[in-house]
Amino acid sequence: MNEIVSNLIENSKLAYKKSILLGDEELEELLLSILTDTKKLQDVANSKKQNKTSLLTERTEEEEIERVKRKIPSWFSKPEQYNHKILVAFLKISNKNEISVNLNDLEKASGLDQHKFKTNFNQMKIISYKNHGKVFSELNEDVTLWEPLAEFIVNEYEKMEIKQ
Repeated sequence: MNEIVSNLIENSKLAYKKSILLGDEELEELLLSILTDTKKLQDVANSKKQNKTSLLTERTEEEEIERVKRKIPSWFSKPEQYNHKILVAFLKISNKNEISVNLNDLEKASGLDQHKFKTNFNQMKIISYKNHGKVFSELNEDVTLWEPLAEFIVNEYEKMEIKQ
């Protein structure tokens, strides 16, 4: 079974990369979900402990909020990280979440190449087992901060600005 799951992961990664080149965002999200779920299965299969089966359950929204609240201060202190670059670019061009930002404008402002931006941004807008942490909402290529964390993120960003 491990070999089958490994093959599934590798083939999904190839398909995901091709979907980015094609610019098919819906396909990208589906493939990212498949990759995440397949990785969960692999983790469970590799685990010898029974309590690892809890990996099959998705995080609740509340768990994700608490998890991201722990991570955000670290993101702001590490400017070399992609999540930092994307989040700070968003906060600058959105006037601290006062206006929504077009996805293409955010990509340009981040300074990342298309593949790195899309891969990391996609992980920043979903609740998933192995994501960066959900901080964004996107609707029709308009990006805003995810409402449950918006105020917290802006406050942490302002603290970072004061320190600089």
